[in-house]
Amino acid sequence: MSVTRSRSVSSSDPCSAEADRGAEQDDRAAVRVGLTFHLRGLEENGLVERRIHPVVPPRVDYSLGRTLLDTVQQLMEWAVVHLDDIEAARRVYAERQAALKEAQPARTS
Repeated sequence: MSVTRSRSVSSSDPCSAEADRGAEQDDRAAVRVGLTFHLRGLEENGLVERRIHPVVPPRVDYSLGRTLLDTVQQLMEWAVVHLDDIEAARRVYAERQAALKEAQPARTS
């Protein structure tokens, strides 16, 4: 999940630093809410296990559910075997993205 916010606040504005901090806190809160939502869904479906620690501040740990561990292990082994293919695909993707970026007209403000 990615949250971005654009602002046009002058750096000479004494409130701009405070406004930026507020926006950053809002962004972090939105990310936490989204992450919590998705983790609870994964827990509900048995894909992750949640452990709540009785401490202040609260601490919660997540781990892969036992039924998913074997599948993830197989995926990791596949990735090791196919590392050259993965790296080649990343290069092709990066080249394609660079070409698309060059083909876009320059933005003017």
